[in-house]
Amino acid sequence: MIELRRWSASGAAWYAEQAKDPEILRWTTDSPDLTAADVRRAIAALPEDALAWMITDAETGEPLGNAAVDLKDGVAEPSYWIAASARGRGAATEALREMCARSLAAGAERVELVIHRDNAASARVAEKVGFVAGDAFEHPKLGPCVRYRWDG
Repeated sequence: MIELRRWSASGAAWYAEQAKDPEILRWTTDSPDLTAADVRRAIAALPEDALAWMITDAETGEPLGNAAVDLKDGVAEPSYWIAASARGRGAATEALREMCARSLAAGAERVELVIHRDNAASARVAEKVGFVAGDAFEHPKLGPCVRYRWDG
């Protein structure tokens, strides 16, 4: 069982360290040079109503990953990553389900994911949650991607 907790400065070093993982770097726009200070500044700049969380183990509080939702014009676009030590435990699936629910509560009319076409693990997570693959396109930062849509 996971919990989404608001990011705090105390999680900055953990985020910066995990973001150096080659699998995270492969599928995200995080920089390999990201520092804890960079993350602290980003956390401090988050608006109060930001849809951005640390994914944690609900029982132990162990950090598991990162979750965020970009909400624009009624369309929510979740993004997430899971730390290497937490992969394969269902955390991404649970987190994505929770992000969808929170997106709707925040006013989203629909939820879409952008997943790199070669990111099979993320595509499996999306499909488990009920997302359906749609159009393929070239993302300016991620390269060849597929847009997945969830209608609840």
